[in-house]
Amino acid sequence: MGGRSSRWFLNSDGNFFWSGNTGTDEPIKKILTHPLDVLVCTQKFGERPGFYKNYGSPKGHNGLDFRTRQPDGTWKVSVYAAMDGVVSEANENEGNGKFIRIDHSNGYQSVYCHLSEVSVEEGVVVMSGQKIGIYGNSGAASEAPHLHFGYRPVTYDRDNGYMGYIDPTEYLMDDIRYV
Repeated sequence: MGGRSSRWFLNSDGNFFWSGNTGTDEPIKKILTHPLDVLVCTQKFGERPGFYKNYGSPKGHNGLDFRTRQPDGTWKVSVYAAMDGVVSEANENEGNGKFIRIDHSNGYQSVYCHLSEVSVEEGVVVMSGQKIGIYGNSGAASEAPHLHFGYRPVTYDRDNGYMGYIDPTEYLMDDIRYV
């Protein structure tokens, strides 16, 4: 990322948005691997703006929510790093519960929220596909067990309507099933 066509734009509403390499000279590259073994999306990026405006994301949901309940009824499944990087934060707060933020060499970061277990520490180098935690239902923003997955530039505009996040869907290599 960060090629010639990547830049901030100001739309007619006065909001900034990141181009995410959407220019014609550099197509979007599928660079993120699956954060879970199976990707079943229960809430897409940008959905429910009326709800999320109360949480600082007035244009809607700022990530992808993935179902984590397995067919046998179990829900404690592994969460994996979607790309090589350095863990910049492994913490817990009221809204996100237990979460991990990974900075990647492409100038972006991925975030994994509502975990029940964090298996890495800040400063640790992780590889794509490496187990980083167990998903769960922690944090006040979690309505049911799931993984909230977000993606944004490391230097972001918090006021872009999605708290700086961009839609990670087009960057994921693996197929997503929607419910």
